[in-house]
Amino acid sequence: MEIFSASFFGFNIVPSVLLTLALLYWLTVVIGGIEHNIFDAHFDFDADLDSDVDADGIAHGILVFLNLRDVPVMLLFSFITLFWWAIAVGLQLSFELTAFLSGIIQIPAILLAAFITKGITSPFRKFFRELKGITQPVQIVNKACRLITDVQPGRIGQAEIERDGAPILINVKSVDGAFIHKGDDAFVVHFDKEKDLYEIKLTKDILHIEDQKGGSR
Repeated sequence: MEIFSASFFGFNIVPSVLLTLALLYWLTVVIGGIEHNIFDAHFDFDADLDSDVDADGIAHGILVFLNLRDVPVMLLFSFITLFWWAIAVGLQLSFELTAFLSGIIQIPAILLAAFITKGITSPFRKFFRELKGITQPVQIVNKACRLITDVQPGRIGQAEIERDGAPILINVKSVDGAFIHKGDDAFVVHFDKEKDLYEIKLTKDILHIEDQKGGSR
């Protein structure tokens, strides 16, 4: 009863309601109420954001931080709401906060929940990529790609490689530190295994170098 009262006291009702919705979602998945593959959820979510968010935007930073490119949205949502609820209710039971203070703690509670969720889900990124075929048995290096976000010097962006079916989405950085704009054509020149991203160079720069070599001959 104490946990129930703390869950719906003051602003703690917000994570409690969200956690309830998450539990109902997974319950319907278990009993077969949702027929679609839950691991496909992040694709449409990402596609909508890619058209509006650049690499230097706050929203894009949150996407990268929370591993939303690889981990299913509902799984992340469930973990965050679970930890958010546990932190808020735990503080309420420990310190008997007022309704006002219960609202103040929600921001640090959800931030801490996000950090915990990232730590738990990060080791499984490769698993989810392979599960959904994001790690494709195709050659990526030496392939042409098109930027779907800006790539600033020292920053990571995203590009897509066209193929039959859905394009392959890859994380990229500029090999020479150049600023590459969203929509530009580039060329994948190297794969950094440690950082799990591809280094790219503008196609026009590569063609310019080739022209210079041809002229020197």
